Amino acid sequence: MNKPRSKGGPDLLLKHQFLQDCLVQSSARATGLTGNPLSESDWTEVVDLAALHGVLPLLYQRLTTGACPPTVPERVLQRLRDGFLMNGAKNALLFRELAQVLRALEQANIPVIVLKGAHLAASVYSHMAVRTMGDIDLLVGRNDLEKSVSRLGDLGYFAKTKVKDIAALCETGRHWPRIFRPPPAAGIEIHWALTSPSQFSR
Repeated sequence: MNKPRSKGGPDLLLKHQFLQDCLVQSSARATGLTGNPLSESDWTEVVDLAALHGVLPLLYQRLTTGACPPTVPERVLQRLRDGFLMNGAKNALLFRELAQVLRALEQANIPVIVLKGAHLAASVYSHMAVRTMGDIDLLVGRNDLEKSVSRLGDLGYFAKTKVKDIAALCETGRHWPRIFRPPPAAGIEIHWALTSPSQFSR
């Protein structure tokens, strides 16, 4: 099978590889797609791939802090910079919301663990703006599930999907339907398990 090729440039697999090389700061490899400097259209496609995979802010950080960064066209770099700054502003609001939620759960004596994006952004990535996040994921004990939903309801959060049978939900799922508060608050998923029972059994 022939490798897919993008119009007027190196093939898409090479662009994926180049993106990966940039993200891991492999300066010995991230110099071009075929040993030649990238054109602006090539860079645009690489940035499109980064946006698709949710790593555009990370790509910006890698390209601007690496020991031997490749030359990036100014318009492309501006797009990366804008994405980095916008994600940072979004995450700042999200973390402010998270702090309020954690305080409310602590006041209700509900132990909670922060999962996924918010945890990784704070403990793994070097800058809050680098990790993209769509919502807040929290893990509570099964016995604290309804109490947690009720406590966040006091803060104005509500689920668009009503839960009619909590026992049945817990037997088949792993988190409560996403709850929301009017913007700019982030959506929240309250988990009581890391995997659904059916996934675990498989």
